[in-house]
Amino acid sequence: MAKADIIIRNLDLSDLKDIVKVEKLSWPEELVASEKKLRDRLETFQEGFLGVYMNGKLVGFGTSQLINYDGKARGWTELTADGWISKTHKSGGNALHLVSLGVIPEARRIGIGKKLLTERMRLAKHFGLKYIVTNVRIPTYHRFCSSKEKGNKEISPEEYVKKGMDPLVKWYMKQGFKIKGIIREDANDPESRN
Repeated sequence: MAKADIIIRNLDLSDLKDIVKVEKLSWPEELVASEKKLRDRLETFQEGFLGVYMNGKLVGFGTSQLINYDGKARGWTELTADGWISKTHKSGGNALHLVSLGVIPEARRIGIGKKLLTERMRLAKHFGLKYIVTNVRIPTYHRFCSSKEKGNKEISPEEYVKKGMDPLVKWYMKQGFKIKGIIREDANDPESRN
């Protein structure tokens, strides 16, 4: 297999059509951000809107905002005004909030997410920020609790996360993140049971 030509750069409005395509391929339908929300994120904090092009095609992107972090666990909806970061972005904030990360299915498990995280960590360092925070779905939680044939049972999201059963949570923990809490009823996300 030929080596892929990978470019990571800040995205701009000329990339919006490709951004919308990646968004739709990356998220369950009920969680897909509208073009207007994606435009809002680009226009509010373009420095925090990074994309990965592989062989000339946008395969993933991450959006971020600056916030004032006080050590408390807060939900994505609260931190982003339900995805409208123009309402919550704080130019002088002390933390980089990783708003979203999307990678198309055929480009997953090859390090695209890690590259985007690394670039956003550099961005936090560039701004001299004290923290990097994010909200993480637990997309295998519902499937785990529903698969009785495997001997699984209903458990709380706290127990599920504590046992390290979710691959997405495990991935972030491998990157050095620590769990601050579980936010209930934060989004319409059946896979995570909201």
